[in-house]
Amino acid sequence: MAEKPKGPTIWQYGKAYSVTNIIYNGYVRDYKNQQMKWIRYVKWAKANGKPVIRFGSLEALKEKGVDPPAPDSTEDIDLKIDLHDALQKLTAAEQALIDAYYFQGLSEPKISAATGVPRRTINDRREAIIKKLRENLK
Repeated sequence: MAEKPKGPTIWQYGKAYSVTNIIYNGYVRDYKNQQMKWIRYVKWAKANGKPVIRFGSLEALKEKGVDPPAPDSTEDIDLKIDLHDALQKLTAAEQALIDAYYFQGLSEPKISAATGVPRRTINDRREAIIKKLRENLK
């Protein structure tokens, strides 16, 4: 039997792949986003008296006679693309701080404890990064 990789691991089709923390966090985030979409769909279907059906595609959903919820608007998609590009322009340390605070949900005191950087410095850096992102998004 193959030995399980150490560190963050993603399983695909019965195979384990060792990945970096950033890739693993993105993978988990995508999985959670899919779960949230499913929950929103179930709530929408129940609120509108529609059957809750599992589907693999929009076509399959439409064949069952259910109108799917509206997708993100073009403006939302454009903003997401712009934000992604702006995040890519940040340094690795800046990206790590934004990821820890906004995507992993860690508080400033927890980030401070994990990094050894004073909490106030974490706050100042985060505010400077947000300012930088705002300027890049203009």
